[in-house]
Amino acid sequence: MVSDELKRNTQTIVYIQKQKDDLKQLLGHLDAGREKEEYIIRSTFEEMKRGRKELEFLVERINAQKRLIDELGSLNPMVVLAMEVYNKLTHQFDNLKKHVEFIEERMESLRRSLDISAQKDRELNENIDKISRKIYDLEKFQTECEANIKSLGIEHTKIEDMRLSLKNFKSRCESLLETIKMNIEFKDEMLNTQQEIINDIKKAYSKYGKDLPKGLLN
Repeated sequence: MVSDELKRNTQTIVYIQKQKDDLKQLLGHLDAGREKEEYIIRSTFEEMKRGRKELEFLVERINAQKRLIDELGSLNPMVVLAMEVYNKLTHQFDNLKKHVEFIEERMESLRRSLDISAQKDRELNENIDKISRKIYDLEKFQTECEANIKSLGIEHTKIEDMRLSLKNFKSRCESLLETIKMNIEFKDEMLNTQQEIINDIKKAYSKYGKDLPKGLLN
């Protein structure tokens, strides 16, 4: 009987070690993914800011041309033609301005999404802390099991209690892993939303023949 219990307890320790290694590997992947996502978001916002400055510079150039035409007045017969060109440019600029406003709305939507993502990050970090504590508990429990195996004086009731404790530990860890999986799926949705916004920005630039700012969205 003791031999059977000893064998089962040894198998339990092997299972605990595997679960502990898997949890540590998962924590490493989560940290790496979060750092990469934060870098992409920061780079995207910087490029958006530079793109807006270029649009503002274009607006200033158009306004300067209008002031020049107003100063020329009726002294030059080409003013009429210039006014027609200016009116066309103004119409194009109005359309461009609408797209800029649309981009700004999408940027605001992205900021709100990032706020939600930050909240999910905090929840994820809390779950990671819980898993870390569970890993510590598993290591402590593993040490206790090894000590009990060496003593060979463990009672049957203690073995049953330890098996039940291990089952509870396993159930809690599985629950935490499910929560982490849900957070990972939510992050994937955030990345898809970000990609849709990036595609809309590309369309807004390309529709009026405007090249993307150098390095934008790379």
